[in-house]
Amino acid sequence: MVLLTKVSALSITRPALHFSSLGLRRASTMAPTLKDPTLLKQNLCYVNGNWQPAKSGKTFQVHGNVIGSCAECDVDDTNAAIQAAADAFPSFRKTTGRERARLLRRWYDLMVDNSEDLATLITWENGKPLADAKGEAAYAASFFEWFSEEAPRTYGETIPATVPGNRVWTVKEPVGVCGLITPWNFPAAMITRKIGPALAAGCTVVCKAPGETPYTSLALAELAHRAGIPKGVVNVVSSLDNTPAVGQALTTSPIVKKVSFTGSTGVGKLLMKQSSDSLKKLSFELGGNAPFIVFDDADMDAAVAGAIASKFRSSGQTCVCANRIYVQEGIYDDFVAKFTDKVRGFKVGRPFDEGVTHGPLIHDRAVSKVQAHIRDAESKGGTVTVGGQLLPDLGANFVQPTVIRDMTADMALASEETFGPVAGLFPFRTEEEVVALANRAEVGLAGYFFSRDLERVYRVAESLEVGMVGVNTGLISDAAAPFGGVKHSGFGREGSLYGISEYQVIKTVTFGEKQTIARNSTSTHLQPPSAPYLIAQLQKAPPLLDQPPAKPLEHTRYTPWLYLEAIGPVLFPKCLAQLTKHLCSLVARPIVPSTVSALCRYAVPSVTRTLAYTPHLCKKRKIAPASNSPSSSPEPPSSSKSSKASPSDADDPLDFSSVTYAFKPIDVHFKAQLQTLLHGGRFNPANLGALPVNVKDADADGGGLVSFPLRELAQIVPRAGRTISLLLNDRDYVKPIMSAVQASPEFNQQPQRSEDNELELLLKVELERKDDVARRAKEIAQAWRERIRQVRAKHEKKLKDLKKSGGVLPDTMKKAEKELQKLQDAKMKEIDQEEAQTIKQIGRNSS
Repeated sequence: MVLLTKVSALSITRPALHFSSLGLRRASTMAPTLKDPTLLKQNLCYVNGNWQPAKSGKTFQVHGNVIGSCAECDVDDTNAAIQAAADAFPSFRKTTGRERARLLRRWYDLMVDNSEDLATLITWENGKPLADAKGEAAYAASFFEWFSEEAPRTYGETIPATVPGNRVWTVKEPVGVCGLITPWNFPAAMITRKIGPALAAGCTVVCKAPGETPYTSLALAELAHRAGIPKGVVNVVSSLDNTPAVGQALTTSPIVKKVSFTGSTGVGKLLMKQSSDSLKKLSFELGGNAPFIVFDDADMDAAVAGAIASKFRSSGQTCVCANRIYVQEGIYDDFVAKFTDKVRGFKVGRPFDEGVTHGPLIHDRAVSKVQAHIRDAESKGGTVTVGGQLLPDLGANFVQPTVIRDMTADMALASEETFGPVAGLFPFRTEEEVVALANRAEVGLAGYFFSRDLERVYRVAESLEVGMVGVNTGLISDAAAPFGGVKHSGFGREGSLYGISEYQVIKTVTFGEKQTIARNSTSTHLQPPSAPYLIAQLQKAPPLLDQPPAKPLEHTRYTPWLYLEAIGPVLFPKCLAQLTKHLCSLVARPIVPSTVSALCRYAVPSVTRTLAYTPHLCKKRKIAPASNSPSSSPEPPSSSKSSKASPSDADDPLDFSSVTYAFKPIDVHFKAQLQTLLHGGRFNPANLGALPVNVKDADADGGGLVSFPLRELAQIVPRAGRTISLLLNDRDYVKPIMSAVQASPEFNQQPQRSEDNELELLLKVELERKDDVARRAKEIAQAWRERIRQVRAKHEKKLKDLKKSGGVLPDTMKKAEKELQKLQDAKMKEIDQEEAQTIKQIGRNSS
């Protein structure tokens, strides 16, 4: 309730504080000043990128208003935060790992830049000495740094299948909206240890800040806002009296797919029960009762230092603190003496004072439990060697760090977590005895032991029933190390490479065996037809057509479905029937037109295959025009019959369908070029795959050279170290591909042969300067605008011809010209936006 060293400019005196006027004056002069006062958020919560009060307008006093007041959020506020996170999730999950890494890195940098203010807030509301708070601020920031490095490395796996022909692989996906409930003892580190992996995985979060220490969480939310975290991705609500209701809202909401909680075992069990109806993914880090074992072969001084660090860090208010210290009988008395001397050197006081090693406990309930454990031990034969008393001159929540010797298993401290500055020292005789004593607890978070016997190290480490073991050290917390327990200490791991997995689900994809078709008592595999192949077959249809299209369509620009739509409703069914007949003869079995229609609709633009599977392409394959200069906009072909059936769109000056139709392939073309700049520039696999390669083939006309896109001859696989691997389908393609790449002005280098695979060529990716890439983006946009102007000019000429013929009223013609200008202006605005977004993304990719 009251933490006497914590005062703000809003501090007020209340009778319940019970300290002298002299103590009050001393405390009030210690109100710390933040370098950036805007980090202190009073009476506000952070929802959907906005700072706002609780919907009810209620607030609660932090430590009896010694600190200030904060928004008392309720179920309505929590549900609003959940909905904001749900709205943000669809777009945030689609961001790349590298984009999320940059966001986390910027947040980390801001934490480092503001570490002094964060440490001040931690000390102010938690009570730990300033030196400890600075350590926590650095430790908390390390989780953002760690998970910014893990975000791009959420790899799936390829799994060998037991079914011949099948392929199995896994994809790791974000679990969804996450509810995070954090404790007061590490107000910065506990929130970053949860938010870091959640954001790295692509999840959005709602964090419930602890009522005892809400300001540190809210300061971190302010830094998230400054780091550019998208709105709705991070939401922070605070509450004190409404804490149970807020927790229940998070655990019972069907929108929340994951809950992470750090706190007591009892509350963890309650949250688990509440989450059962919606079967959420859970990770709980619950209570501990850590054993600390010192064997007689240990380095005595190192063991004492390790026990001090483990037991008295943050005045013993950590879940991994040594709670039961077991010392072997042969060194017990010496250990007690040295340990007690170290504790006598502690300085208890107001945590902002210089030289203070320990501050107050968090509230009076913590003080009562510490006192109860001390009195219980004394009543059952324990001896206090140092401490054991309250320090009322400093304030109601100050307790002397205490050491008790001659502890026994029937004392309360042996089975209950003290969570305070009391060290109970238990003597033991044998290794078997102490391991049994250590494992008697129903919890199993952390354990420690000191020994120089290597065989014993392995035996004891494997025997302790805990999730984390410290060997010859009293400090085990590290962003790189998995943190979590077993038994009633919870499940799941935080930090490390395993931490991000708690916020992911694994999706398995099984790709079935190729379709086998019986033909003349033999089996052959039917390759899925590619888009160019289907269009090549469609273009064989002219004998069936009343009149072929005036200008053949370039199939590299069209999907089969667009081709079928482009030839018009009259020719559509005839072409589809012709293609169906051809495929029936190919597979020697009946195929209905609807199946062929589906193939056309969903056919991929290209399928990697060897020449042996593409004799049709050998004769019909067309190379697309140069990627930076489309010769003209494709026009929808039409037969003479269809021309007679429907008047030309030029007959209606207000009909601009032909203009918008002409815009579509131009837009697709230039948008693809801009995307190429963002995903590898001229070395983009799609760009490289379109490179023409001349290959000798006996099936071609005259047995000469046939031009193929490189992607038809090899698989293009980006590798680490800015390298592209070309996995060739045949040994005969090695020299043609090497020649084509070397002769190309875009790539202009000789691919290197792989030492490990004779069918692999390696191509080095040359990085381009940011300014050069931006310049190329502007050139592409300018070419795009020029093509739009050409289409507009062509249509304008038709309008002028119509005007000369006198078939249109002048007012109608003016209106048509005005509408045509509007159409061009809208398209130019779209191009400007595409150009600006591309250049902005280029800047981000280069940062």
